[in-house]
Amino acid sequence: MAVQTYIGGTEVTSVVLEGSVTRRLNRPAEASVRMPSHLAIGGNGSRLKVVVNGGLGFHGMIEHVEDQGDENAAYTVMTAASPMFLWQWRP
Repeated sequence: MAVQTYIGGTEVTSVVLEGSVTRRLNRPAEASVRMPSHLAIGGNGSRLKVVVNGGLGFHGMIEHVEDQGDENAAYTVMTAASPMFLWQWRP
């Protein structure tokens, strides 16, 4: 399965170490990517797009950025939610 990852329109597929997309019925979809901190781009509010086999698998805004690591390596985990998460505030 061919998977491509973009943050803010820039392809970051080659630096993403792992990632996941979770879809739920009547709930916002979520996606998460993990990459080395020194190669991470974007941040809160940036767009995360995941393309699976040429089709759109996920597209949403990054809402949480977390740095992890130790003295040997540092990693950044970015979590995004689909625009459906805004529905909780609709009138």
